[in-house]
Amino acid sequence: MKKILLKEQSVYTDEIKHVIIDRAQLKRYILGSAYIAQDRMDNRPLRPGYNNFKIEYSQAFTWLVDYVRQHYHVEHKKPFLFSHEWYGTLLPPREQTIKRNHSKEENPADYILLYGVDVEKNSCNLVIEYESDQLHLPTQIISFPLEDNHFYLFPASLDYYISTNTGNQINCILTWEGVMR
Repeated sequence: MKKILLKEQSVYTDEIKHVIIDRAQLKRYILGSAYIAQDRMDNRPLRPGYNNFKIEYSQAFTWLVDYVRQHYHVEHKKPFLFSHEWYGTLLPPREQTIKRNHSKEENPADYILLYGVDVEKNSCNLVIEYESDQLHLPTQIISFPLEDNHFYLFPASLDYYISTNTGNQINCILTWEGVMR
């Protein structure tokens, strides 16, 4: 698991190893929620939750969360992360997500985890904005290419978005909001 330090906050990113996550099942749940149930997190088109869809809790999701929770605790000696909310995001070609900051929500999460369920190679990036240590510098940006079977864990207080999908397929991303206990 890589740790990238941003000021006094960190982003953790890694590929899921030694456990097989049934990404096809996760994708079916996200597509079913989007196209059959149309179970959006927010039905207002200009809101960040419009392209986010509620999904069922599944074995694949449990394995993913358990993997990240255990590795985070073992490597960083910090408390476990517990589920707060989870949903799938569909990102069609030539679209990007709206910038988000979960700390401004009514019941804010402590951490956000993005997981590449089905992401076309080199098609989009996770872009995170953070404040610089030096007062004269403007907000800094760090970008990570979103990849299949990789996760990105970062504080919910950071502004982030997923850049324009330059690929030819709809990218499928799982988001998990976690709280520290």
